Amino acid sequence: MKKYIVILILIIFLPNLVDFTFGRDGAVFAYMGSLLCKGKIPYIDGFDHKGISIYLINAFGYLIGFKNLIGIRILELGLMIASFLSLYKSIVINYSKKVAGTAIIFGLLTLKYFFDDGNLTEEYGAYFVLIALALVLKTKQNKLDYLIIGFLFVINFTIRANLIAFWPALFLALLITPLTNKNNIKTFKNQFIKMVFGALIAIGSLTIYFLVTHSFSNFYQDAFVYNFSYAKQSVSEIILSIISSTRRYEVSIIMILAFVISIVSFIKQRAVFLELLLIFWIPLELYLSNMSGKLFAHYYIMWMPLIIISVVVIFNYFKEVYLSNEQLIVIMIITVFLCFQIPIFMTLTSYKNMFSNNQTNTQKTVNYINDKYKDSSILVWGNETAIYNLTNKRATIPYFFQTFFKLESPQTKMMIEDFTNKIIAHSPDVIIDVKTSSLLFLDLSNQAIIEQNQKENLEPYFKFVNENYYLAESKFDADYYVRN
Repeated sequence: MKKYIVILILIIFLPNLVDFTFGRDGAVFAYMGSLLCKGKIPYIDGFDHKGISIYLINAFGYLIGFKNLIGIRILELGLMIASFLSLYKSIVINYSKKVAGTAIIFGLLTLKYFFDDGNLTEEYGAYFVLIALALVLKTKQNKLDYLIIGFLFVINFTIRANLIAFWPALFLALLITPLTNKNNIKTFKNQFIKMVFGALIAIGSLTIYFLVTHSFSNFYQDAFVYNFSYAKQSVSEIILSIISSTRRYEVSIIMILAFVISIVSFIKQRAVFLELLLIFWIPLELYLSNMSGKLFAHYYIMWMPLIIISVVVIFNYFKEVYLSNEQLIVIMIITVFLCFQIPIFMTLTSYKNMFSNNQTNTQKTVNYINDKYKDSSILVWGNETAIYNLTNKRATIPYFFQTFFKLESPQTKMMIEDFTNKIIAHSPDVIIDVKTSSLLFLDLSNQAIIEQNQKENLEPYFKFVNENYYLAESKFDADYYVRN
């Protein structure tokens, strides 16, 4: 079964392995990773609002590829294979190959459902949860297993703070399990102490980095204060978002069914460790993944480990022997079709795009810059960080994308002032407006749909552009402003 899992992973991932464009967020993380490899400091030499660990992961991938983006894709693929296979091996110890294999396949299809071009915070967070799960479910555990689980908690927290639902759920499940058997209390204490030590090792390592680079204050302001400005929803709004997300993404049916089964098992005093884990984990994950209320597909990649364990719990509840029944097999086939027709279609589409010669506007823009502006310094106005990555250029200022102009807070006010000062001091040869719809275009053509506060925020910058640059040309939906 393991070789079939690897084959399925390769089938799903192959089109991405040859595409280094990345999505909008993935391109930002790749850019920040490349800055690290050049001796630059995140949050100081390049602004983004995710945790330090996502940039360290991308830097490691960048080095694997000998400072080429393919290394990040290789790292993604390696983590994908390692995490899924390790969890498969742990599940198959207590369940059959049929159960373990089906659960992993459901997980892979769920990953594809939410993948969004990959290299995302939630993607890496999900892989580390799979690895932690595999260590928890091992029959024979060694001294390092719970150290690694604690270490991965800090890594996920410093990738993005809402990627940690598994760990409090694990703590509660491990805490409750010994209550049924006093002999297990000592085991729980040992597990907890080891997790704490693992977490302290990770915290200590990151603390050393922040002390050496004098960047902790910047990290805290950007990764926590700024990032959580996106999550200002009330509890009632988050509950509405949970309802919307479970209705929009039909894979939630599997998760909800397993949650109901777990509750029933607990009431009947039949719940084992996995059921206890899901009782705490599912509500926590639904809450944390819906904090922003934006319903973007990749926000729900963290559902993937839950889907795998949910399938195991569902199989176990109905007993494997009943799955030989033809009616149940038909039901499973229908479930796969209803829940996973989208990832299957997406995989086929990605292969079609891989073999076509059609280029996106971003790729055309990259080719044009490499041809005409290869010796010019640039600043991309808008959110197309892939242009920097694929041209191997770097913005002349830390603010290589500019979504903060849309927000109103004391911190963004300081950032906007700093942006203006820095671009005056380090003005690029060319400003390329890629026409990001949510930002005011430099030619003002979309001002009717832009909020007044953003227009006011942009007045000093637009004044600088108008006084020092002229529109030289427009190509592939991008405008090129050249310095006078």
